[in-house]
Amino acid sequence: TYHYRAKAVGHSTVYGDDMSFITTTNPPVVTTVAASSITTNSVRLNGNLTSLGTATSVTVSFQWGTSSGSYPSETTGVAKTAIGAFYFDLGSLSPTTIYYYRAKAAGHGTAYGEEGSFTTLTPPTVTTNAASDVTTSSARLHGNLTSKGTAGTVTVSFQWGTSSGVYPNETAGDAMTGTGAFYFDLGGLDHSDTYYYRAKAVGDSTVYGDERTFTTLTPPAVTTNTAGEVTTNSARLNGNLTSLGTASSVTVSFVWGTSSGSYPNETTGQDMTGTGTFYFSLGSLGHSTTYYYRAKAVGDSTEYGAERTFTTLTPPAVTTNAANYLTTVSARLNGDLTSLGTADSVTVCFEWGTSSGSYPYETAEVARTSIGSFYFDLGSLTHSTTYYYRARAVGNSTVYGAERSFTTLTPPAVTTNAASYITTISGRLNGDLTSLGTAGSVTVSFEWGTTSGSYSYATTGQAVTSTGAFYFDLGSLAHSTTYYFRAKAVGDSTVYGVERSFT
Repeated sequence: TYHYRAKAVGHSTVYGDDMSFITTTNPPVVTTVAASSITTNSVRLNGNLTSLGTATSVTVSFQWGTSSGSYPSETTGVAKTAIGAFYFDLGSLSPTTIYYYRAKAAGHGTAYGEEGSFTTLTPPTVTTNAASDVTTSSARLHGNLTSKGTAGTVTVSFQWGTSSGVYPNETAGDAMTGTGAFYFDLGGLDHSDTYYYRAKAVGDSTVYGDERTFTTLTPPAVTTNTAGEVTTNSARLNGNLTSLGTASSVTVSFVWGTSSGSYPNETTGQDMTGTGTFYFSLGSLGHSTTYYYRAKAVGDSTEYGAERTFTTLTPPAVTTNAANYLTTVSARLNGDLTSLGTADSVTVCFEWGTSSGSYPYETAEVARTSIGSFYFDLGSLTHSTTYYYRARAVGNSTVYGAERSFTTLTPPAVTTNAASYITTISGRLNGDLTSLGTAGSVTVSFEWGTTSGSYSYATTGQAVTSTGAFYFDLGSLAHSTTYYFRAKAVGDSTVYGVERSFT
């Protein structure tokens, strides 16, 4: 109930009668509740409408600002027809800032809750640093968490991609409880490509460092070329360094082995500062063997050429066979060419001498286009001498048969003795077989005539199997005539005694 009267002040003060009235409406009642869900840039303002007063609908809202007692901003009103809690989510706030607010209710009158306040959280701060350890397919990204803000733990990572401002990829997060540098190693990248990245920190809000870039290195480029100069035990491997990539010097070599895709051996590396061909000569290889190889180039990464193969040639095969047709001064050397190997034509011959393992002499070479036996007749040898020999075949390589030997035969030995029983028409020729040599039987005789050194006649031969004296009686000779004669012995060769004469 309210009482009132009118008042007039002129030359005096006068009043009207006391009158009264009773109000018929009540205002709503509202309280301000503590804010919740506080972040660096947002909050939930909470209130409670405890009475609608006499109104059937009350509009609730919040007034707010950054100074106590001053509320330049107000949330959108919401009509409520029943008491209870209400809220409003504010966004786009400034971090690390104190805000003041109060609940408001407008019905049959306007009511306010008490003033409340909250402080937005402080975000972390992070910088993106230059990448390091850049290769053709990897790089290390660097960042620095300079502040955690109001968070106890901050999760850091990197966002990255191949276009500026677009980061479809993100590294695994790393939780940090203190400030400092952090990094992440990227792999599986494409060479010669530019990548864009930025550091990311998630604490009481998510913040990013500036965008940075790096470009992966360019690998060298190498090709494997066809092998050359292939023999039975060697080959030249050829390659071509077509690009050094981003390296100033590239080390080239070859990896090789006897199985496809497996290269247990590697040649000595060669440093190259410019593009071009290179090679390496392999030796001590196995004949008739397939080898697999590829060129290798080590610059800002290691690259390989395609696999290639070569097969070493097959040498000919030759055997040394036993000598035959032995005499005191000659022999036939025998061999057998059992394979030409991979050659179309093979040259065969014999090496020989009088000491085992030493062959100062060589027979004429003979070209063969098919396998089979071959021989060579040696002459002008020394009797009673051991000779050593081996067959040789020259095709896609030079091979030798095993060493063999033979010993030339020994000739018989004979002397011409003085004639005896000389008459006017006859005389006895005398000789002595001093050795049969290597023959089991020797035929002895005499050659004679009337001119020195010329023997027009020969006596009948006598076969003897042992040494000793022998003779032959000549008759029907001319008187007063000088005759010349010498003994002859035929065994493994024919030998003569010295010339003698009688008259």
